[in-house]
Amino acid sequence: SDRVFFTEKSAKPFLMSQMPLFIAAPGYVNQLRILGFDLFDDIIDHSYDREDNIFKRCDMVFDELKRLTVLHTLEGWNALINKQLTHRFHRNFMLLKELGDDSSLVQWIKNLT
Repeated sequence: SDRVFFTEKSAKPFLMSQMPLFIAAPGYVNQLRILGFDLFDDIIDHSYDREDNIFKRCDMVFDELKRLTVLHTLEGWNALINKQLTHRFHRNFMLLKELGDDSSLVQWIKNLT
C-alpha cells in the first residue's frame, strides 16, 4: 500500500506494551515518530521503513524480528522490559490515549478552520 493511516492494528503495540514492527507504507514509522511515539530506535532497526519495494520491506521486517529474537533470552527481554522500558511503554500508552481523546480531536479540527 502507498497510504499511511493509523488503524487499530497500529495501536495494539502501544496498548499492549510491546515494541512495534510495522509492515506498512514506506514512511509509516517516521509518521509515528512525528506524532511523538517512542519506537525504540535504540533497540529496533526500522530502516525497513525507507524501503519502497513491499517484498523487500517484508523481508527486512522478518530479518529484524529474527535478529531481535536472538538478541536476548526470554529472561533477558523480561529483565530489560521490567528494569528499563516500562516508563517508555507507559508514555506511548498515554500518548495514544491523548490522541484518541474526542475533545482533543474536536479542538484540532476547529483549529484547522
